[in-house]
Amino acid sequence: MTPKNPIKISCAECFTHGKIAREIHSFAIGYPLNYKWDIKPSEVKTSFIGGVFAPTINSVESLLKIKPLKPLLTLEGIKVYEEKEDLIMASMMAQSVREITDADIGIGTSAGIGKGGIVVCNDKIILSCTSEVPADLRSSPVHLILERQKSGIELALFLLENLIKGTIDSLDSEKIIIKYK
Repeated sequence: MTPKNPIKISCAECFTHGKIAREIHSFAIGYPLNYKWDIKPSEVKTSFIGGVFAPTINSVESLLKIKPLKPLLTLEGIKVYEEKEDLIMASMMAQSVREITDADIGIGTSAGIGKGGIVVCNDKIILSCTSEVPADLRSSPVHLILERQKSGIELALFLLENLIKGTIDSLDSEKIIIKYK
């Protein structure tokens, strides 16, 4: 299962605040943090290339070099979308960061109103889902925003593991969208 070259991974995160990047980097160098991985660093060699925290329109345009969707609104520059648009933005972010960093796998997250969007992709497959926690960046209590964030981190890492292991066919098709390029 161990490839000759490490699997290169990069992230473009919004509502997960770079925490997916931290988990992947820690896993890659052998000291996983909070996520309970099913794979072991000794079995699967990964290399974390880099991560971008991109909550604003400006950061998406300048760092990821993409034209974002028009947000429902902005809060001090922070883009706020509804769930459907968050899924589209997360996909755009994942694909862009993968291409910019020449990574094998890109991860993107975006959440404003609803459950948010989580995408993990490579050059052949796009896996997308929402978190399990609905929240509204404009009005939800902090604990709910943080629960959505935790759910998003766990689901992104779960999708990543399944993509690496080649077990995406076993994923729950009710919750996870699998798109082949």
